[in-house]
Amino acid sequence: MEMPFRTVAAGGILLALALGGCAPDQRVRPAQSTEELVATRDATDREMREAVSAAIERNLIRVKGEYDDFAAGRTKSPPVVDMLVISGGGDWGAFGAGFLKGWGSVATGEMARPQFDAVTGVSTGALIAPFAFIGTQQSIETVNHFYRNPQKDWVKPRRLLHFLFGGDAYADIPGLERELKTALDAPTLKQIADGAATGRILAINTTNVDTEEMQVWDIGAEAQRAFEKGNSITCGRCCWPARRSRRFFRRG
Repeated sequence: MEMPFRTVAAGGILLALALGGCAPDQRVRPAQSTEELVATRDATDREMREAVSAAIERNLIRVKGEYDDFAAGRTKSPPVVDMLVISGGGDWGAFGAGFLKGWGSVATGEMARPQFDAVTGVSTGALIAPFAFIGTQQSIETVNHFYRNPQKDWVKPRRLLHFLFGGDAYADIPGLERELKTALDAPTLKQIADGAATGRILAINTTNVDTEEMQVWDIGAEAQRAFEKGNSITCGRCCWPARRSRRFFRRG
């Protein structure tokens, strides 16, 4: 079933100090009644619970399979559930990306960087998460390249009067979107989908501005359904309200 448009944004504060003219946003959604918003919230909550339960069930099946292999003597070490939670922090994400790269220099042993059973991130951590989930040297190098080589057009500030005409953001992010579209191409998203097919979890959070609630996205499952969706959600999660333009998209 096709779900209504949802606004994607992250937490932050209003920033708008620039001069000059502006143009109004091109995307205008019809007003919704309180009853419609409540119905949407209930449907969204139910959908999110089902998605989270399905992701956890897939992961438990994966872990049980690993345990059964150990119990049957097919593997030597007991299973370990490796989870990676990547914090936000804007350009401080360079530390997280660099840490993952450095961790990869530990070639073997208990301290070597594992293939994570579950990866999640918030804000700048959501940008890193897909590449950490893939976990190859190439994917880690890709996300490190982002932080080492920021481009001037990643963020383009709008002007002050933009807000007087219904504007929703201090800036656009054309360059960042371009970089993500290049990096999260079909083969890369196929790697995410393949990882999810083994029971691994890649999840990021967005904020549903209509319902004022957290929205969890199982990116692995989304990649399996539609490779192009992963880029839209990741872009949205890397946005701050007022500072970056919000995103609209449909599930499924």
